[in-house]
Amino acid sequence: MIAETIKLDWALLGAKLACLSSEAQGQFFTGFAFELGRYESGYKRQLQMGFIQDNLSKEHQRILEDALPSLWFQGKEATT
Repeated sequence: MIAETIKLDWALLGAKLACLSSEAQGQFFTGFAFELGRYESGYKRQLQMGFIQDNLSKEHQRILEDALPSLWFQGKEATT
């Protein structure tokens, strides 16, 4: 993978991603999901996400936990 040979400022990249258009952010998450889909199993994907979580502060974990579920929110009203 060629990206491994490039030194990246991950904090700056994350800041840039957060400020991109919805379309560009969608392309990022599409690529991320595609690569996760190449893992051998759902279990290995979950392990990787756990490893990522271990590297996040509690505040960043809270923000992502709050924001990311909206990626697959269906917009259906709850029934009572």
